[in-house]
Amino acid sequence: MYSPDVVAVKFVDETDFSTPKVVNYSKTEDLDVATHILKDDSAKLGVQRNMESDRVDAKEKMLTEDAESETLTEVRRPNRSGSFGKSDNESHTPSKREIEPLLQPDENRFVMFPIRHNDVWDLYKKSIDSFWKAEDLDLSKDPTDWKRLTPDVQNFIKMVLAFFAASDGVIVENLALRFMSEIQAPEIRAFYAFQNFMEGIHCVTGETKILTDTGYFMIKDLENKKVNIWNGEEFSEVEIKYTGDQEIYNVKLSNGMELDCTSGHKWLIRTGNQAHPERCVTERIETKDLIIGSSLARFKLPVISNCDDPNEFMNPYMHGFFCGDGSYCNKYPIIHLYGKKRELLPHFKYNSLQENDKRISFYIHNYINKPKFEVPINYSIDTKLRWLEGYADSDGCVNLNGNKDAVSIQISSINFYFLKDVQLLLTTLGIISSIKLNHKAELRLLPKNDGSGDSALYNCKDCYILYISTKSVCSLMKMGFLPKRLVLITREDLDKTPEQTGLIKIESIEKISDSEPTFCFSEPKLHTGIFNGILTGQSECYSLLIDTYVDDPDEKMKLFHAVEHYPCIKKKSDWARKWISDGRSSFATRLLAFAIVEGIYFSSSFAAIFWLKRMNVLPGLCLANEYISRDESMHVDHAVLLYKKLKRKVPKKRFVEIMKEAVEIEIDFITVSIPCRMIGMNHDLMIQYIKFVTDRLCLQMGYDKIYNATNPFDFMEFISLDCRTNFFERRVSAYSMANKTMDDTTFDMNTDF
Repeated sequence: MYSPDVVAVKFVDETDFSTPKVVNYSKTEDLDVATHILKDDSAKLGVQRNMESDRVDAKEKMLTEDAESETLTEVRRPNRSGSFGKSDNESHTPSKREIEPLLQPDENRFVMFPIRHNDVWDLYKKSIDSFWKAEDLDLSKDPTDWKRLTPDVQNFIKMVLAFFAASDGVIVENLALRFMSEIQAPEIRAFYAFQNFMEGIHCVTGETKILTDTGYFMIKDLENKKVNIWNGEEFSEVEIKYTGDQEIYNVKLSNGMELDCTSGHKWLIRTGNQAHPERCVTERIETKDLIIGSSLARFKLPVISNCDDPNEFMNPYMHGFFCGDGSYCNKYPIIHLYGKKRELLPHFKYNSLQENDKRISFYIHNYINKPKFEVPINYSIDTKLRWLEGYADSDGCVNLNGNKDAVSIQISSINFYFLKDVQLLLTTLGIISSIKLNHKAELRLLPKNDGSGDSALYNCKDCYILYISTKSVCSLMKMGFLPKRLVLITREDLDKTPEQTGLIKIESIEKISDSEPTFCFSEPKLHTGIFNGILTGQSECYSLLIDTYVDDPDEKMKLFHAVEHYPCIKKKSDWARKWISDGRSSFATRLLAFAIVEGIYFSSSFAAIFWLKRMNVLPGLCLANEYISRDESMHVDHAVLLYKKLKRKVPKKRFVEIMKEAVEIEIDFITVSIPCRMIGMNHDLMIQYIKFVTDRLCLQMGYDKIYNATNPFDFMEFISLDCRTNFFERRVSAYSMANKTMDDTTFDMNTDF
């Protein structure tokens, strides 16, 4: 009997014994049948093959079981000359009949209706009804309970949370990189998109600049790289990941900054009575829930001090001045000095100049090596300060404060995006500034640019002003900022006083794209990062729990980076990650692996925390566990639904191999995590429970049980019953907005067979 899966059998062309050729055929139960077909085809084409020779042992040449990929269905035969035409490395685009129906290209994938998979749609709606936020959790009682737990129980819970925290990013990457790009049905893509959203890592567009310890870089240019980003308090190592194509919103702020991000991106918003800052608190609010006029919480910026000039930036003062008052004459950069600015001549370099009673002019092409409006954002502090001095001397002015003991700086420009780059440069010096529209495009009476003192009407473009506060000017001066024309005064202690500038507010929110590539990172300490100069956050429930329970900073960081420090967690993570980059496995195989991660690798950890619920401790953690376990159960249900729709499933033998491999890795994790017996919980019982859940998943996916295990935890019976009867009857803040009931396709961690 033939299986619809595929194998590839290699044999050697007699004209070139060094190069194996590949013929792909539908896989059979009997490899000899495939060998016979090859012999027959070769004979018909007059190509002599010695299939019995040592060079041509078809059984040794068979590829691994995972070559059942639906993309390996082309039968490649020798042509009349005996060659194979295209090389074996050339790609093949399978025809529609060869591709899984769920994966076939669909021009209607951007339109949700009509719904073709009602069961998936129902599950998608159920998942939306089950929306919850980390902010819904009350962890106030947990720290007291935590201190009363024994060290063994604490260690077990730490390992569970560490794995959860490490696994979220793997799931997000798998969804974004593989499944969402392969699946064509819009209702299935919608489910994956919502799951991606709920996993808690929300995203920005590729052009977004993130602040690292060496400056600003576009996030898309750092994909799959580890970098140190600023989290609002310190630099923290993260890995940048592509997170899929998602709908994008543009959020504009009152200080001129803006960010293109997903609807679930977290913003740090100050709430409470703004007249009493001491009573205000910071909340994480998603883009879709932002309100025009809301105020961002204040945040700190670093001074990027370990950044050397990446290349030569000649005469930064001259270049900065040129950006404000320079122009081009016959494509050569030239500066004209009028009025008091003529006194700046000693600070410039030139070969020759032209001077009259109105102005001094000179070319500077030999003394600058950067184009106009290039801002040295990622250069040394000295280069940035010298450049900023030149720019401030060209188009800047100072304003005395009310006490006349300090000045602020205003710099004007018609080039808004240039000013935004200057604003980013200032953030690398620890300075928060603002950009405002000074006036719209209009005819204005202005002094003639000839030194005559006369005025004339000019067509003026929109003009913007960059504002640097008195406190920020003080900070810049202490770093060595000293313009040649502007006269600066400040108080010695001004930089230590509270910021007097107004809060940054949300000015507008607009959806700008239905689908655009997005990128993000998971910051383990504060779950925040600087995006385009703005501190925004991420929702990481497990990391939040670790942060709540563990006081020691070194241990906390070790748990945040569990994959690097705990071999048993690394083994689980590596197993889950290998399917992301696996180019040979079929969609069915990878879908099975995904279901295993969600349904088996998480199940023992969920059971462990439900065990705590029976002890009436850690109510915040237990509530989070109930929410999250429900999410993961629906994710397993979704995987099972999709698997049942596939035409080409994983062969039974391979299915059992994958299951057993995953179970052994999970058993290793449990053995390490539960080193001793606890009341009602030990690694022997947990191993039995893992096998019990594995059997359940086998049945759901249409295979026989492997272990015939029973549920060893009586408390899970009450948990499952409670979830079935009460889960969807809670209020929104306690997870649910629906009143649906579970059916026989729901993944239940207790059901006995």
